[in-house]
Amino acid sequence: MRRVKEGLGVENIHQGHREKMRQRFLKSGLESFADHEALELLLYYAIPRRDTNPIAHRLMERYGSLTAVLSAPAEDLKKVEGIGESAAVLLKIAGQIGRKRPACRTLTQSRAMTDVETVGAYLLERYAGETHEVVYQLCLDGRASCWPASGFMTAEPLPPRWTSEKWWKTRFSPLPAR
Repeated sequence: MRRVKEGLGVENIHQGHREKMRQRFLKSGLESFADHEALELLLYYAIPRRDTNPIAHRLMERYGSLTAVLSAPAEDLKKVEGIGESAAVLLKIAGQIGRKRPACRTLTQSRAMTDVETVGAYLLERYAGETHEVVYQLCLDGRASCWPASGFMTAEPLPPRWTSEKWWKTRFSPLPAR
């Protein structure tokens, strides 16, 4: 969008918008952003020369929430006008990257997993956004310190040998029931 400034000619009112958004993110993080603005910022990196705001709005209209956008199948994302292969892949990466961090080591340094509620909260985070069946085996040592959960994608029953090998190799104890 352009407008004429008195005596100065034509000005683009969107000039510097991306840089302002980046600086806003660096200063305040995503907490200061509406969901569509967070998508707009993310899409800058896959769509370098287009206005990503309308695309972000289309995504929010179609999926209803930021979580739903980031959990949507890549093929479905590409059905949204303005979303190509690169943008769909970036959105999928963004949706899964938080779950990729080292499983328990950093999560439990401040608290031991001594009860079912703590473990349940941890596993809810691990399963968030999964669209396919995934089984996690969580191992606890004698101090109730958590070791990384192993993911196993299957349509078959979990192989008992896989489970028992993990247990024997690590000699971890079961979680005490309440």
